[in-house]
Amino acid sequence: SSLLIGGLMISWGELRDHRIHSAKELEQLLDARVLGHVCNFERNTDVRKLSRSLRKSKTGASQYLVAHHLPTSRVSESFRAIRTQVLFALGAEHRTIGVTSANSGAGKSTIATNFSVSLAAAGHDTLLIDCDMRLPQVHAIFGVTNDRGLSEAIQGKLTIDELYVPSEVEHLTLITSGQLPTNPAELLSSPRFKSLLAELRDKFAYVVLDCPPVLPVSDPTVIAPLVDGLLFVSVIDNESKPQVERAETILRGVGGKILGCVVNRVDDAGTAYGYAAYGYENSAAKDNYFPAR
Repeated sequence: SSLLIGGLMISWGELRDHRIHSAKELEQLLDARVLGHVCNFERNTDVRKLSRSLRKSKTGASQYLVAHHLPTSRVSESFRAIRTQVLFALGAEHRTIGVTSANSGAGKSTIATNFSVSLAAAGHDTLLIDCDMRLPQVHAIFGVTNDRGLSEAIQGKLTIDELYVPSEVEHLTLITSGQLPTNPAELLSSPRFKSLLAELRDKFAYVVLDCPPVLPVSDPTVIAPLVDGLLFVSVIDNESKPQVERAETILRGVGGKILGCVVNRVDDAGTAYGYAAYGYENSAAKDNYFPAR
């Protein structure tokens, strides 16, 4: 009887376990290939040393911009590998790439920024747009101000040429989110945003959009059909199968093309670590990941 009870408990545990345990599982859920793995920055020796050295430097860029600060590191090599895979999946004529995740806390902004640096490092004129007008992080990662940006452009308050922010990285230009609006989904749904994206597409070799996560808000469903492809960021063991399935259904349902996925925060033992999620239900919520500048 004890064996029977033990077997039932194991079966019950397996039924209740909705976590994703491998890259293979993630590929099956998204019907898309894993294009690369990125280490856990918090546990990486090179990134820890970088954090200490940056305190003495004049750079405003965060230590999380590893592809810029440590171009010859293994971490940067992982982004170069992802770049190669993404460009192959995109094809020659396609140049707009959205980066998103199922939920907050997967590190999609870190992936979007470092991926953009990797594109620029290859000599491609690249534009990174922070389309997360609820909890923007691009400005904090690059150490620039966010007093105006995409929000003002869509509302017609400023022209797009007035909003370009140069970065420390050659060939990489930024457009930050701008002042946080009360209606980000409506702004992104406007014809003005669609026309802006079309205009920018013709001015840069590649345009990368850091999008909000799929499940908490509707914003990414507006952006997904406008870009040539999507990069989906996930943290193995910190992700729910039903939630990833739901995100995949939503993205494909609006015509989004998932180029592939990036497994983030993988340590040398093959396990993953996730930060506590932050709430998207409050558009004025403070971002505790990167300090506001």
